[in-house]
Amino acid sequence: EYNGTAWSNGGTQDPWNNQYMTAGTQTAALIGFGNVGAGTGTKTNESLEYNGTAFSAGGDGNRAKKSIGGAGVQTLALAIGGRSEPDVFEDETEEYDGTSWSQQAVISEAIDRNSGAGTSGSACLRMGGSTTSPGNTGDVTTQEWTKTATAYTVTSS
Repeated sequence: EYNGTAWSNGGTQDPWNNQYMTAGTQTAALIGFGNVGAGTGTKTNESLEYNGTAFSAGGDGNRAKKSIGGAGVQTLALAIGGRSEPDVFEDETEEYDGTSWSQQAVISEAIDRNSGAGTSGSACLRMGGSTTSPGNTGDVTTQEWTKTATAYTVTSS
């Protein structure tokens, strides 16, 4: 954990080692998907929530993936692109509401190792990454995600 001046050890994250998405703040973070175990390459759809001290289980994503871009906060996050089994590049976006993941709009191309920024509740960016066309090529595209407003009907009695 970083306090603005120095790094210190925080809670222990288990079981993932690498290539997972992240979102949130130091006291309300989310990590999801990724590779399980050192060097195994086995992907997961699990997510963990961090409260500033310890990790606990979050909701499971729709499919096991790794190398996903992440953006948002713990209760409203995006997992963008990534690679599913057996190393298939994806164009999916999933949204986390603090409890569960749901499928959202697809991005313009299948991509992994991309970065995300912003908040899922209003708008966020998807930047860079690697594409399969042609063969694991770096990508310089930036895309903006804008959440569609939900319509509510208010009635009086």
